[in-house]
Amino acid sequence: MTIADAQYKFVAFDIGAFGRTNDSRVFKNSCMGRSLYSGKFEIPEPRSLPSTSNPALPFVLVGDEAFQMCGNLLKPYSSHGLTYPQRVFNYRLTRARRMVQCAFGILVAK
Repeated sequence: MTIADAQYKFVAFDIGAFGRTNDSRVFKNSCMGRSLYSGKFEIPEPRSLPSTSNPALPFVLVGDEAFQMCGNLLKPYSSHGLTYPQRVFNYRLTRARRMVQCAFGILVAK
């Protein structure tokens, strides 16, 4: 289980779960999950986007449907009966998750 940033750098990881354990349980039981769900993960304070003055936006992690919700974790809406804005959100979230998948691809190529 790992966390990668937008520059394909791994910023946190946890190794050692059994292969049959699902992602949500691995994350929740790992040092990353305990820290994130308890608020001790040291996520930076919310900031405004570059060249803007407000609003301050929080830093978030992007996960899939398997993860439990918390304040700094985004996951897609369930796929049943979505409105157009929800489908757009899911599409954009999937694009963000692709960054992490590419980071794994780069790691495997090395």
